[in-house]
Amino acid sequence: MKASINILFLCQFLSISPSLIAWQLVREQEGISVYTRYVEKSPLKAFKAVTTIDSTLTALVALLEDTKAGPDWLYSCLSLKRIHSDSPTQVYNYTINDLPWPVKDRDAIIYSELEQDPQTKTVRITMKGLPHYLPDKNDYVRVPYLTGEWTIVPIKNHTMEISYTAHIEPGGKIPDWLVNTLLVDTPLKTFIQMKKLLPQEKYQLATRAYIKSP
Repeated sequence: MKASINILFLCQFLSISPSLIAWQLVREQEGISVYTRYVEKSPLKAFKAVTTIDSTLTALVALLEDTKAGPDWLYSCLSLKRIHSDSPTQVYNYTINDLPWPVKDRDAIIYSELEQDPQTKTVRITMKGLPHYLPDKNDYVRVPYLTGEWTIVPIKNHTMEISYTAHIEPGGKIPDWLVNTLLVDTPLKTFIQMKKLLPQEKYQLATRAYIKSP
């Protein structure tokens, strides 16, 4: 009887511990690996993409901070604008994202905070949606929940491992086929575009006082 109780407790523990839910590989393309996993109490999965890029650390940060170029590298992004900053590493962005007809486009306010580990030089940019930061707009559905993270880990000789993780609940009604497509296409196509833009001089020659090179 005691053994049965222990097994039942273990099963319940596993079912409510999102940190124990393994990432499942769903696509590999152009050196990019895309994973998804279930999230507790959510109908939508989280996604994670990982790849390696030959670049300086500062160049990658400069690209991620380039809001004007957002539509050029962020998949489905129509517009990305800086609306406020508490510091160079704490910013608020407003984004509009294109979704296929007849689904209504989405907008979101995202607070991002950048931190760098002084020993490993790893950079983390955490993101959190703030749906009530600005009034709703009739033309768009406001994304009610968003959390995510960019992580850049220096490996060697200007080689960086970069990962993009997010869990987004877009609000409103979206067909299952579109949700499943976005879970893979969003991180995959974002990384593909980033790799194309990164060699540009404005990124390679960029400087940031708050980024220390490895």
